[in-house]
Amino acid sequence: MANSKVFLLDDEDFAIEGEGPYFVLTTALSDHKLAYRMNTALGINLHRTQEDHPIVKKGNTFLHSTFQWFDKRLERHWVLLSNKGLSPVDPNENSLFSDPLRSSLLPPSEKVDYILNINEYLEQEEINDIRGLLSRVPGVIRVSEYHPATNALKEALHVEIEKPSIDEQS
Repeated sequence: MANSKVFLLDDEDFAIEGEGPYFVLTTALSDHKLAYRMNTALGINLHRTQEDHPIVKKGNTFLHSTFQWFDKRLERHWVLLSNKGLSPVDPNENSLFSDPLRSSLLPPSEKVDYILNINEYLEQEEINDIRGLLSRVPGVIRVSEYHPATNALKEALHVEIEKPSIDEQS
């Protein structure tokens, strides 16, 4: 009888690599209010990150408010990112009327206020369910799926996930 070997494959061997869907939201809600209402409607727990997402454009750094949550059960990262970013005002500048510079991740013609990304492959049925729940969040005017057209835009939308604090790990 010949010797034979058995190879076992893990679930990870069949995992589909790549980022999950982007949802774009139009709303007049503040970032904290939107995160709270999304948490309530979707049964998630988005929280403000310690540092906002920085993007450098034309030598200026713009900070975009960022919320995240890691779903331990499904092993998915949820990231809510403000489309509009502000460049902090230099405290040494002595101008009475100095306003921060503003910039958007997506073109202003898109009329997008926030971008939600779930960093995991989702089936179309799951995408439809999430879009339906988001559209029922009070104060959300429009929700649609978004597909970044360029790699540069994908890179701009990529947010480094913060490690959870000790309180969040329990």
